[in-house]
Amino acid sequence: MDEPVLLPAQEYPILHSFAEPFQANVRGYALAEIVAEKLRALLQSQAKLADRGWGASRVCRDYYDLWYILSLEKLADIPDLVAAKCSVRGIRFGTPADFVSPNLIETARREWNQQLSPFIPAAPAVAKVLGEVQALILALFKRN
Repeated sequence: MDEPVLLPAQEYPILHSFAEPFQANVRGYALAEIVAEKLRALLQSQAKLADRGWGASRVCRDYYDLWYILSLEKLADIPDLVAAKCSVRGIRFGTPADFVSPNLIETARREWNQQLSPFIPAAPAVAKVLGEVQALILALFKRN
């Protein structure tokens, strides 16, 4: 199997709401890395749904994370990074629509409250996120 594809770690400031002044950075994954991994994970969830009819409990969290990141950041080279990550895992996809297939969207809709609310109590409505994330994901694959 090929070596995993990893982008260099990045430095991010710690965001906080403490009254005391505090400034520090942490190293973390590049946002493009997170987006590519979440897209790859959606394809693997799709395969589990097709093979077993279950096994996609994290789909709504992946869609929420993608919605949040892609609403704030413009990222480049995502198609190539996703293709490389899929290749390492032996995963194939036909079109970008595979990331927003009806059964993945329905799974996210059905499991939204159970799987997302414990982590993000004030999460936006499922209809808003799923309505917007589809266009955000598909826009990543439009070549200029």
